[in-house]
Amino acid sequence: MRSSGVKPLKWKNKTCGRILALAFLVTALASLPACGGGSSNPYASTSTSNPSGGVNLVAINITPSNLLIGLGEQRQLIATGVYNNGASIVITSQVTWAASSTGSSTNYVTVNSGGMATGVAIGAATVTATVGSVTGVLQLLTETNGFTTTTNGTLTVPFKSAFADALYLPVSQNQIQGAYAVQEINLDADQFSSVLPVPAAILATIPMPAGFVPNATVASQANFLVAVISYASPNVLIIDASNVSSDVSNNTVVSSFKSPVTQSVTINGITCMICGAVFNPPAGLLVLSTAEGYYTLDMVTGTFAAIPLTPAPAPAANFSLNPVASSPYILSTSPSTNEVQTLDLSTNAVTTDTGLGLTQPNGVAIDVELDYAAVSDAGANDQALLDVINPASPVVALLASNLSVCPGQTGGFNMVDIGVGASSEVAGVTHSLFLTETGGSCVGFEEWPFFRGDSSVFPGEVYYAYGTLPTAPDGSTFVNGNDPNAISTFNSVVDKHDYGVLIDANQSWIAKVNLQSTISDGIGANNYPLPTGFNLSPSLFTDLPGYTVTYLPTPASVVTLSNVNVNFGNQAAATSSGAILVTLTNTSTNALNPLDISAINFSGPNAGDYSQTNTCGTLPLAASTNCAIYITFTPSSTSPSSACLNIADNGGASPQTVNLYGNGATAGSCTTPLGGVARRRRRSCHKSVFLALLGTNYPGLKSLSIRLNKVYQ
Repeated sequence: MRSSGVKPLKWKNKTCGRILALAFLVTALASLPACGGGSSNPYASTSTSNPSGGVNLVAINITPSNLLIGLGEQRQLIATGVYNNGASIVITSQVTWAASSTGSSTNYVTVNSGGMATGVAIGAATVTATVGSVTGVLQLLTETNGFTTTTNGTLTVPFKSAFADALYLPVSQNQIQGAYAVQEINLDADQFSSVLPVPAAILATIPMPAGFVPNATVASQANFLVAVISYASPNVLIIDASNVSSDVSNNTVVSSFKSPVTQSVTINGITCMICGAVFNPPAGLLVLSTAEGYYTLDMVTGTFAAIPLTPAPAPAANFSLNPVASSPYILSTSPSTNEVQTLDLSTNAVTTDTGLGLTQPNGVAIDVELDYAAVSDAGANDQALLDVINPASPVVALLASNLSVCPGQTGGFNMVDIGVGASSEVAGVTHSLFLTETGGSCVGFEEWPFFRGDSSVFPGEVYYAYGTLPTAPDGSTFVNGNDPNAISTFNSVVDKHDYGVLIDANQSWIAKVNLQSTISDGIGANNYPLPTGFNLSPSLFTDLPGYTVTYLPTPASVVTLSNVNVNFGNQAAATSSGAILVTLTNTSTNALNPLDISAINFSGPNAGDYSQTNTCGTLPLAASTNCAIYITFTPSSTSPSSACLNIADNGGASPQTVNLYGNGATAGSCTTPLGGVARRRRRSCHKSVFLALLGTNYPGLKSLSIRLNKVYQ
């Protein structure tokens, strides 16, 4: 019985303790003030680091993550806080921003308290965003793209999950779907493709208003706008180039601003109202040279303002801007008056220089990092390298006369642009002059030291090479157009290399020239000074794996094909091959008529040897989509076979054509015993098989087939 009395006692003691504890708790709660009372919160006050109890800041991401920033460009950086509960919150205004350049007294990039970064000098800087003990880091590398008049504006745009370099090409030679257009071309397409030449580099086609023929585009990295000018119009069109799919205005003309210009002038055989333009990043304005003087344009508001230059400068189709000089200035050329003029944008003073030894100063480009400028001569194959450390009094640092040129070249180099490489090491920056000729295909390259030394460049220090561009992938000779401004350079956001860009006369191909590779492989290996230079062998432009020259197709149609040459190789007679895929893509902003894209047929001497099936169907092919065409080869005899696949469409330049090749073979021809002629036949058979693989999209087969192709040659 004793044991039975102990348990209730223990239970009673536990119960009593619980009751007492509850009583104390009730008393304590009763003593707390009601809601709205003056007692302090038992937790620390909320902050960016600790927005609520148990939630802590663990990382800071800085966007956009594009490594390259233009010299003089201003870019708004965004800081996003990442918290341990998975939340992401924009905290741009709550972080402490800073920028530093290790090992340099110059800070190549500055950033203000609101996260606005500005490229101020060539080099690399580290930008940080800090809250408490958490710091986000972003490296920015300053580049110099975009300060010389050109017909093609290049913009770094969002692409997939990264960034790409997009060139806005004015298509003025023909109409696409009944209108002239501006094409957005992915200049990095070859670096994202397993097939060379790239099947389609067109990202978008932007139609122009009726009667407006686009001649030049200018890109603003600051606000993702592209200005379009026409030589025959006083209007400036503005394209929204955000490249964000959620932006319903993306890649459309969003504004048209009419300038006060009413007259025209003829320069270099081109009659123009608005003759050239560049974007001035520090001012955030477009600078235009017109038949009636220089103007600025606010690309957002449409406000034009005349620049009160004195005396009035000569109209210029080609000019170059230094926006980061202590006194920003323009260097312009006037071939008809044999003048080079300096326009001081701080004082509006204009100085004229005729003592450069040139007969028709034509193209000009400023190396804003070294304060040199190159001027080409339209009247002879000469050029002047100017020291413009004092822009109002340029000094001829080097006059190069009678440059060596490509065999058969009749004219001189009258097209010029300067490429300045992007590098984290200033000593590693390449400074290259890119030269070519209107109506020709010879290109020239010059390299000068990255340091100024005693403020002069001596003849033996400027190295020169030249060579003829290879034929385009369709077998045609690449020939430049007649606009001397159709030359440009850019730094690739993908590989940080410096490239030159040329457009052929028919605007069917873009030649993308790797200046960095050419300088190192051609000039660096030979070091031939001006004016004799070094004649580059054709293999330098075509040998793998350098791809020194890459051709990007820009067809005069919104319909693009992934392959225009299909080789089936050897195929046993009366036996069907495997199907080879050709992808048809609609790059326009409109759907294609299903009646047109269903008109697919064969022509040519052996049309009956080929057949096709497709997924193009009977429905309209929506904008920015594609369909598949599967082609099969069934040779009717043991002999070579060829035909054409024709695709009618309403995208312009119709019909599209695919060239088809194959060879009818006897069964087992690929297994002929080795020995003498039989061994060569087997090599040829293997070569044909692997060449046929070039028409597939299977990753890795292309590079393998190229290597085997070289082995079997």
